[in-house]
Amino acid sequence: MRSRTALTIGAVAALVAGMPAPAQAATVRRRVAVVMLNFTDSPLKDAEATRERAAEDYFGMNGSLAAYYERMSGGTYHVVPAVDEKVIGPVEMPIAAACDTSAMTATAQAALSERGLTRDQGYDALSMIFNNDRARCTWAGLGSLPGPYTWLTDGISVGGVIHEFGHNVGLTHQMRLRCTDGDLHDCTEDGTSHKTPMGGGGAAQGLSAPEMIHTGWLPTRQVTTVRTSATYRLRPLHADGDRGPRALVIPMGDDRLVLEYRHHTGTLDPRVEGVHAYRVPGTSYNKAALIDLTPTDAESDNDAPPDSDAVTTLSDTSSKINIRVLSYAHSQATVSISFDAAPSPSPPLPAPTSASPSTPPAAPRPTAPRPSDSSTPATVTAAPVAATTPESHGSPPPALVAATLAATAVLAGAILPLLLIARRRTRRRKDEGDPGPQTRIAPR
Repeated sequence: MRSRTALTIGAVAALVAGMPAPAQAATVRRRVAVVMLNFTDSPLKDAEATRERAAEDYFGMNGSLAAYYERMSGGTYHVVPAVDEKVIGPVEMPIAAACDTSAMTATAQAALSERGLTRDQGYDALSMIFNNDRARCTWAGLGSLPGPYTWLTDGISVGGVIHEFGHNVGLTHQMRLRCTDGDLHDCTEDGTSHKTPMGGGGAAQGLSAPEMIHTGWLPTRQVTTVRTSATYRLRPLHADGDRGPRALVIPMGDDRLVLEYRHHTGTLDPRVEGVHAYRVPGTSYNKAALIDLTPTDAESDNDAPPDSDAVTTLSDTSSKINIRVLSYAHSQATVSISFDAAPSPSPPLPAPTSASPSTPPAAPRPTAPRPSDSSTPATVTAAPVAATTPESHGSPPPALVAATLAATAVLAGAILPLLLIARRRTRRRKDEGDPGPQTRIAPR
C-alpha cells in the first residue's frame, strides 16, 4: 500500500479569498529581510550554522528561493537581500518561547528600525527564523496570504521556504480531487497534489500551469482558451524557450479546466510526467486543484511512476467536454478536445511551428491567440473551414456536362446557317464555271 505524505510545511494565514488572476507580471525586485530570533529560554542551537544555511537557501545562486522564483517568473521576479550581510541577528526576544507570531514580528521590525530600515523604504518582505523546540508551533512554516511576512522554524527545507513565499504572492495550498470520469462535479478532496511546492512537491517541482497563470508568469501567448473541437499540441510547461502553447484553458460552466504537459526539464519536475488536469473555481487560478481519476498518485516519497496520475481520457457530461491524450513524448503532448461528441483518435501530427492548434482538414481550425497585457488566457476564435466536394477522377460533374452541351448547341446553331450559305455559293460557282479562289505561286 502506498503511503501518503502530509503537507507539513504550510499553514496559511488566509487574509483574503477569491482573488482573480492578476495582470501580466511586471519586473519585481523584492528585498527580503531575514531575521534570526532567540527566545529567552530557547535560543537557536547554532546561530552561525543557521546564518550560513539561510543565506544559501534564500539567496544562493542555485537551488535557492531566489533562483527558483527567478526561473519560474522568466527572469521578472528577483528576490534580493535587504542588507549586505543577508541575514540579521540573532535578535533577542523579550519573552519565553511561544508560538506568538505577532511578538516575533514586532521584535524583528524594531530591530530593523534601529538599523534605519522600515517597510517599503528598506525592505519589502520580512522572514523570521526561530527555534521551535519549546515554542511548539504546529507548523514548520507560515506565510501571509498574500503579504510580506513568513515565519519559519530553524531547519526548514528550501522547499518549505519556497512554499511560504508562494503564499506571499497569493498562492494557496494545491489540493487533489478524486473525481469520477464523466462527472467532474463529483469529486472528493484527498490530500495535496504533489505537483508543485504549494502541493507538497518540494523545491524540485515547478509551479503548475494555473499557478503560473495566476502570477502572470505564463505569457498569454502561451495560454490558449479552447472553445472549438480540435487537436492541440502542448509544450512541456517548464521547457526553455517561448515556442508553442504551454496551457489549455477549457470553460466548464462557471469554472475552468486547465491542461498542462509536464516533463523532467533540467533540474525541474523529476517526479512529474504527462498531461495533468486542474479544476479552477471561477477565475481563481490560485485555488486550482488537481483532478485525479486514478486510485494511486505520484508522491515524493513513494515508488509510483511519475505519470501514474496523468490524464489519458477525461470527460464531463454536463459541460459536454471530451478529452483524449493521443500521445506525449519529451518535447510535446498531443491532445484531442471535443464538445458535444466523443473524440475520435487521430494519428500524431507534425510538430507545431506556432501557437495555433493543429486541426484535421475537416475540423474547424482555431486561430493563434494574440499577446495582451492581461494574464487572463487569450480566447481563440474558430474560423470554420469551407466545405469542399471530394475530387472524382471518373466522369465529370453533372453541372459541367450540362454547361458543355448547352454551349455546343449554341455553337451549332450559329455555324449551321453559314455552312448552308457556303454550300449554295459553291453550287452557283460550279453552274457559272467559276473555279473559285485560286492559290497563286510566286515565280522563282
